[in-house]
Order: sequence, then structure tokens, then C-alpha cells
Amino acid sequence: MTANTTKNTLLDNFCGLIPKPTGFVWDNMPFSVFRRKDGSVRTTFDPKAYDLPRAVTRYVNGEIGNDASDGLSEATAWKTLRYAITTLIALNPTSAKIVLLSRGGYKNGWGNAISPTFPISLISKYGDSIISVMNGDDFTLHSGTCYKATTSTSNIFDLMWIDETGCPRKLNAVGSISECVATLGSAYDAGTDLYINLFNGRKPDHNVHCIYSGWSPSMSADFYCEGVSFVATSQNFITTASNLKCIFNKCRFIGSTRDALDITSNGSFFAMIDCACLAHGGDGFFFFFTGIKVLEDNCFVSGIGGYSDGDNNSSMH
Repeated sequence: MTANTTKNTLLDNFCGLIPKPTGFVWDNMPFSVFRRKDGSVRTTFDPKAYDLPRAVTRYVNGEIGNDASDGLSEATAWKTLRYAITTLIALNPTSAKIVLLSRGGYKNGWGNAISPTFPISLISKYGDSIISVMNGDDFTLHSGTCYKATTSTSNIFDLMWIDETGCPRKLNAVGSISECVATLGSAYDAGTDLYINLFNGRKPDHNVHCIYSGWSPSMSADFYCEGVSFVATSQNFITTASNLKCIFNKCRFIGSTRDALDITSNGSFFAMIDCACLAHGGDGFFFFFTGIKVLEDNCFVSGIGGYSDGDNNSSMH
């Protein structure tokens, strides 16, 4: 009902269809492109059509779940997404749906050493479920408003504090523990321990994320994802498989050291609908190889670049 309401709202502002340019090689597109009365351009593509029935459904609750449960219902949800992925891989169903029940953080979601070979739908029931490697729950009080965790990284983002470009703020690196204790919005990497003092002095929570290399979520089969934020890895999502259909609906890609999406694939279809891509060291959406079809509809990209001079909001090679 929500998807239909959204589509009708778009069409209520319909101004006219935009024909395909001469020589445009994408035949039988599963959508039309139209201009709205306010001048914006949208498509009739319905991402929910790709949220297909799956053979099994499992539930995960990052706040009150338990990996010793069976994951078969909301009341018996697992706690960690990584456990859900690895358990489903062992079960090896023909397809699976994973429903995330809590907003906020899912640490150690799954890394690129784990790449499911069966189709998955990953749905955040209430929106804004955040997949990352490590978040503020790992920190304990050191002194004043300064908190400490046993880890090492120089890249820490606070999703609650947004700069003028719409990107989450990175904590400023300082030169000592004492300086971090005295300075809001700062971080000090002591090698084995990391000290942070947030912009508003609050206790670190699931909005605080440390960026590490590796740990990029990966798929080797069709993937539908809705309402999920991918945060703080080398790339937020990668695949080297071909002939996939991967649909991201109302998702965010935040704070990777390189690209948000790093897709090396032949003959695949990727769609990003109402997505945001923020604060990346490299490209935003990066597609490599031939025959890839890509739709980006109502996406926002900001804070791109730093890995090389050729970084783009979206690029295909």
C-alpha cells in the first residue's frame, strides 16, 4: 500500500514522458522515465516488485535478540546478522528473507569472505537498521566525556552530526589522550586503544561508527535490500558475480574508505531507489565490466573523493 501511494503521488505530479535518446541500447526497460511538474525527473520503476517470496524467513533483533534462539519469529529472533547469514549458508535454502527488527546497529554484519549463493531479501522492518563493523556500544567511559575502546583506526563518524553537505561528521584527530579528554568532537588513536569525545559529549551509541579496511558485505546471487544503512568498510557492498538483479530501496551507504558500491560484474541489473551515498574515499556507485544495466532514481550523493583524482559520484567502466 505504501509503495502504491508513493507511486501515485509521483504520477499526480506527472508532466510528460521522456523518450529514450537515439542510440540508447537498453531495450525493454522495466520502467518509463518522466518529468514532474516541479521539473524533477523520476521513473515508474517499482522496487517492491523485486521483494519476491522467499523459501525461508528469519528474524534478527540487534537489541534484544539471542543467537541461541531459532530465528523463526520476532519473539525468537537472532541477535547478530553475521550469525543469520552463516546459519542460512549452512542451511542452504533456495532463497531467504532476513527481517531486521531493531533500528540502529548490527555489528560485524558479514564480510566479503561470506558471499551467499542463493537470493536474499534483507528488510529493515522499521527503517534505518545500520550494518557496520564496530559501533559506539564497544566504548566504555575513560574520563569526563571521553570514551575508550580496544581498537585502532583514525576514521570515526558520528551519524547524528551532519555537515553542510549532508554528510556525517568525522571526528577530528588529536595528538594525545589528554587533548581528546579536553576536546569535543575529537579522537585519538593510541595504537591498541582508541579514545573519542563526541561533538555533544554524549555516551557513544549505535550512531558512532569506526571505519576499517575489509569486511565489505558481498552477494553472489540476487539481492533485494530495503531500509538498511551500510557503514564503515572498505566498500559498503561488493560483488564479482554476474547476471544478478540487485535492488537497493531507501538505503544509505556511508563512510567507506573507497567506493560505496564496487561492482565487478557482467550482464547484471542494479537499481538504487531513494538512496543516499555519503562521505566516501573513492567513487560513489562504481560499476566495472560490460553489459551492466544501472538505474539510479532520486539518489543523493555527497562527500565523494580522496582516493584518487578520478573519483566520481557514479561511474561505469
